[in-house]
Amino acid sequence: MAQAGNRAAPLFHICSPNMTIMKYALQNEVVKEKRNPLTKQPPSLDCLVSNAWLCAYASLWKTDTFSEKEIKRAKELIREYLLNAGSPVRAYNLFCQRVLITYQYLQTHTESYVPLPSQWLDRNNNNGFAGTKKWMEKVLDQRSSLPFYRIELKAFAEALLELATEPSCANFIYWKQYFTAHPDLLNLFLNTVALQQFQSREL
Repeated sequence: MAQAGNRAAPLFHICSPNMTIMKYALQNEVVKEKRNPLTKQPPSLDCLVSNAWLCAYASLWKTDTFSEKEIKRAKELIREYLLNAGSPVRAYNLFCQRVLITYQYLQTHTESYVPLPSQWLDRNNNNGFAGTKKWMEKVLDQRSSLPFYRIELKAFAEALLELATEPSCANFIYWKQYFTAHPDLLNLFLNTVALQQFQSREL
């Protein structure tokens, strides 16, 4: 497996319980307040691909070990999906949400399974990622009337990207507290962040 490059310091260390975390509440949903949004550099395409893959791997294949060839092909398909979108950042967010919808489906349909990443991500496979488009459209349709409908799915994608680009104790605590209110995603969030922060080899 390929060795990971320079990594930020791990987030899992003792943090002050009195740390102030900037946030505001809207309809009982916590929304992260961005600092200096106009000066912040957008994430690179490589960053988006890497975190989209981590989200998918942790959600759908966490017990599997894949070859470098399989991982490379999966990332190529993710990159292709992001590049074909008008906004790679928005496409990344939608990608993660569609993965999480699949994850939640699998939790209640234990007889179902997902094939290899390269097969599931194949855009011609209507039983794979391509087939989740209709699920996402239903969520987006609901949000047109209820803006915070299943907003935790969107928050998950945002959390991973923020911890990749701005790794800090404050950000980790913020999102951990957020997902405490969504226990079905809390363990997945912690596992995914652990992979993101501590992986010693490419997954």
